[in-house]
Amino acid sequence: MSRRFVVMLACLLACSAAQSLADTDFDEHYPHQGPEAAGRSYAINYRDLVLANCIAKAYAKDPDVDKDAGSSASALIEWLAYDMDAATQPMWELLERYLDRRYTAPGRNASHKDVRFDFMKCLDLYHSAALQDQVRRYVGDPDRTARQDAKAMNLDP
Repeated sequence: MSRRFVVMLACLLACSAAQSLADTDFDEHYPHQGPEAAGRSYAINYRDLVLANCIAKAYAKDPDVDKDAGSSASALIEWLAYDMDAATQPMWELLERYLDRRYTAPGRNASHKDVRFDFMKCLDLYHSAALQDQVRRYVGDPDRTARQDAKAMNLDP
C-alpha cells in the first residue's frame, strides 16, 4: 500500500468517525429533524392546512409555488385529526370567499394598481373568526397533537 493511500484512508476514517459523533450530538440535542407539524396542535395544523391551500390556489399559475404549497397541504393532513368529509367543502368555500375579495392599496398607491393582494387575503383568512369557527366545528380535539397520539399508540409521528 502506498503512503498516499494510507493517509487518505486514515482521513476518510477520521472524517467518518467525526461525522458519526456530530450526528449523535445533533440527534441528542435536536431529535426531530422533519417538519414540526407533528408537535403542533390539530387546531393550528387545520389553520395551516387552509393557509397552504389558499396559497396554492392563489398562486396556481406559478407551478413552483403551487406545487410546494399543495404538497405542504397534503403533508399536513398526516398530522391532523379532523372531519375531512364534513370540512372539505366548507373549507374551499371559505377560501374562495376570501380570494374573491377586492382589495385596494392603502392610500390608493398607483404602483399597486394591478396587485391582487392574494397573500394578504390568505393571511386575513388565516386570522379570521370564520376559520376559527371551522376549527371548532371540524377538529375533534383541537389542543391535542399528532405526536401525543403517536406516543400513546407507541408509534413514530
